[in-house]
Amino acid sequence: MNRNIKKCILVFISFLTVVFCSSCSTLLNSAENNDGFDIHDNSVEAYKYWQEENESLMYDITECFENNDSESLKKMFLSGYATAYNLDVQIEKAFELYESKGEFVKTENLNAGERGRHTVDGKNILLEGSCEVDVVFDSGEKLELYFLVVNIDDESSQGIGLRYIYLSDSDTGEIYRIIGEYEEHRSDKGE
Repeated sequence: MNRNIKKCILVFISFLTVVFCSSCSTLLNSAENNDGFDIHDNSVEAYKYWQEENESLMYDITECFENNDSESLKKMFLSGYATAYNLDVQIEKAFELYESKGEFVKTENLNAGERGRHTVDGKNILLEGSCEVDVVFDSGEKLELYFLVVNIDDESSQGIGLRYIYLSDSDTGEIYRIIGEYEEHRSDKGE
């Protein structure tokens, strides 16, 4: 019987060791997604992952515009942007423009990609993505929605989230409204 107890203890300790090692492996690989690649990698898989994430974010943004959901939209921005850029006023003006075009019909020409990165030792420590889509209204008018988002930021404490959204003419590219930080167009109508 003493021998059976030793076997049981040995099996139990082996089991605990396996569970412990699995837990450590999971913690070490927390940056991996469900497909087994690290989202910080400078790889095709990671690029496709972020492209899909940004497309999904565009649908969420479009839904906020359709539902006049300024609170959900504000939460998508980088920390501190709500007060620093007076997002309430910017969002209100953007919603007014959006509503003035008529009833939403569909989106078309969805295009998501990467805007910029900083890579160290093959890992992205800063990754910015973008996405654009044309919104078609029952009036026949179109608006382009475009955003820039910080997907990964291991360099600073600003976190992840939207930097800006702009609404522009789908044909001419003229920017009508800007929400957030968009230095290059401070003199445009969006301010």
